[in-house]
Amino acid sequence: MPELALISESVESANYKIQFYRVAFGISSNKQYVAPSEVRRVLAGMYKGSRLRVEWAVETDSLRPIVKLAFLLLMCAEAALPYGGTVRISETEDGWLLCAEGVTKQLDDGLWDTLRQTDIGVTLTPAQVHFGLAPFAAEDAGRTIDPSHDETGITIRF
Repeated sequence: MPELALISESVESANYKIQFYRVAFGISSNKQYVAPSEVRRVLAGMYKGSRLRVEWAVETDSLRPIVKLAFLLLMCAEAALPYGGTVRISETEDGWLLCAEGVTKQLDDGLWDTLRQTDIGVTLTPAQVHFGLAPFAAEDAGRTIDPSHDETGITIRF
């Protein structure tokens, strides 16, 4: 029955969103690791049917605080790409890298500057709370956030 299929899809989507938000907004410990297969599973479910394509290019187990930071920064990139695009999260020799590309970018420099410090100098709306939480998550993970953008996309080093 189409109605039951729709209900099933809605429940599955809600389940993945809860899993994603538990990592992004939940408490994390430097003793917890997350397997890349688990991250990919959650991201695939979270962005199934979305205009945003997310690639998790990290091949090793990752500390949960780093994954938490990556998820918050992914939400920041998603906010800048309302019509969709591609986001790739990878680990480099210097740290982690989030690269986002999309046709339309909505970037508020004041909002993106909040990622650099925990002393927020701008009023955030509820839809922007991830911009305010990311610097604290970075501090907890022992990282700094270095966002940049140009006409080709968004790059966030962390």
